[in-house]
Amino acid sequence: MLSFYSCSATPMILLAIFSLAWFAVGVLAGRALPPASAGRSKSRKRGAKGGRSRSRQAAPSNVKGNPELYVGNLSYDATEKDLYRLLGDFGRVSSVRLIENSFNGKSKGFAFVQMGDRAASDKATKALSGKEFQGRKLVVNIAKNRAR
Repeated sequence: MLSFYSCSATPMILLAIFSLAWFAVGVLAGRALPPASAGRSKSRKRGAKGGRSRSRQAAPSNVKGNPELYVGNLSYDATEKDLYRLLGDFGRVSSVRLIENSFNGKSKGFAFVQMGDRAASDKATKALSGKEFQGRKLVVNIAKNRAR
């Protein structure tokens, strides 16, 4: 009976010893363990039940510098090139980030745009908010603070 246990448990015991040795060598070499949240998905939504919830406040109207614009209710067929052309009439466009679904690469219908200066941002916000673009009425305003 003793040989039965020793035969079936041998691989598990060897695995445990190997794992312990691997861990000890890692600790002696100075490698840190991964943080506890390393396995969690970053896209997990936190609601009232789990985790802390942050109140998202709109950016104040007197934001210093050049604010990032939120452009929402976009057509799913809109491209970054289309947004460069649309917003280029109001000033230099520094960058456009069209938000896409990570699984299929299709647009989610909104983007974040950085204009060249504050005056161009204000001009684009006033002119484009509510304007129809590719069959949909745009929502353009100053983006809220990034709370990721």
